[in-house]
Amino acid sequence: MAVKKSYGLYRLFIKFILTLLVGVILSIVIPLLLFLIGEKFGYVNEANAGEKTARAVIMKTQKMQSFDPTWVSSQNKYVQLNQNYELMGSSMDKSLQQAAIQAVKIGKIDSGSFLQTRLGTGYLVIDYKLKPSYTNDFLNKYFLSPDTLILVGIIIILVITVVMSVKRFSHMIRLNLSPITRAVKHIQDNDLNFTVGTSTITEFDDVLVSFTELKESLRGALEERWQSEENHRSQLTALVHDVKTPLTGVIGWGELLSETELTVEQSVYLKNLQASTEAIEQLVNTLMQVTREAKEIELSISQVNLVELIDDIKQNLMPVIKVKKISFDTTFELDDGQISLDPFLLTQALTSIISNAIDFVSLNGTIKLVIHRDKQELNLIIEDDGPGFSSELLEKAFTTSYMGDSSRSGMNHFGMGLTIAKRNVERCGGEITLGKSSALGGASVMITIPQ
Repeated sequence: MAVKKSYGLYRLFIKFILTLLVGVILSIVIPLLLFLIGEKFGYVNEANAGEKTARAVIMKTQKMQSFDPTWVSSQNKYVQLNQNYELMGSSMDKSLQQAAIQAVKIGKIDSGSFLQTRLGTGYLVIDYKLKPSYTNDFLNKYFLSPDTLILVGIIIILVITVVMSVKRFSHMIRLNLSPITRAVKHIQDNDLNFTVGTSTITEFDDVLVSFTELKESLRGALEERWQSEENHRSQLTALVHDVKTPLTGVIGWGELLSETELTVEQSVYLKNLQASTEAIEQLVNTLMQVTREAKEIELSISQVNLVELIDDIKQNLMPVIKVKKISFDTTFELDDGQISLDPFLLTQALTSIISNAIDFVSLNGTIKLVIHRDKQELNLIIEDDGPGFSSELLEKAFTTSYMGDSSRSGMNHFGMGLTIAKRNVERCGGEITLGKSSALGGASVMITIPQ
């Protein structure tokens, strides 16, 4: 396989400048060469041809001592005057006539563009122009003059040369950039199974070598990450299985206990215990499904009664609330208590946030939950009188397993609650906002879900 010859951007730029320079020279030389060819073959008169034909008419008039207007070529104009400078005949326009008459009167007739001779007692003045012309009268009358045509030709060839040079230069740059563009696209698409191309421009090729090294580095890092995730998933699957075994026993003992004689208070406690174990079993089954299939939980949208959902969450957490003697106030501001969403995800998110609040408030603390819903969105605001969020936690609160904030740390704090809540709320199409409670002075967490 042949090795591509490479060169630097400096050489490419010099080549571009030289191409432009050659184009400029050609744009001047080609029209002039065409003019000379036309002159040689008798299609174009030289610039002083008009002066020559004017002198020929003057000499003929002097020799013949008479004048015939047919002697005057298309390159010249004449005016014939008597001794009193009165007009006897003319092919000039009025302004040119006046200039010729004035030149005769002041005696400067042989300067500029006029030639004069005496004709009897009067005068004959011939006008000429020092500019190239065509040998064909029709072209002289209706076509661009040769000098104008040369200028137009120079401009046209110059423009074409510049456009073609720039286009060719940009094509070469784009062609050599295409391997870099393709490499970037592959990496953006997380596709590392590609071969990095090469470039004939040295500087671009150096970049592509760096892309090759980056690709291999990313591949190694991703393979290590995938292996770590696979190991983590295997460990999590085993752990979930180990949790499921004693949980099945708890459920079974609860069912057996329900068949015995219980007081009213014991029946209520047992009912709450069974509801909690059912929720745990659902979480365990879902976690088992996710770890096995390595995918997110599918949404299960249904009509939910917000009041009942909040009451169920509150009842499940009531034993802990009572132990810490927490004042838990719930306020509903609803135009409609029914909402369409995934009840499992919302329940899990709210439970995680409220559980965090319970962990961080002190004995006899206060937690407030406000549920506000209108036609645009659903807002759930959880506030407490605990230590609140520090500036550090506000930045890292949603980082998985983050436990570095001293203001909110405890024995039951594993840095997962807000992460789980954020993930579930986003799956419902909403967002979570953290802040400081103006009413209680502690933490404030607001869930917003568009309707």
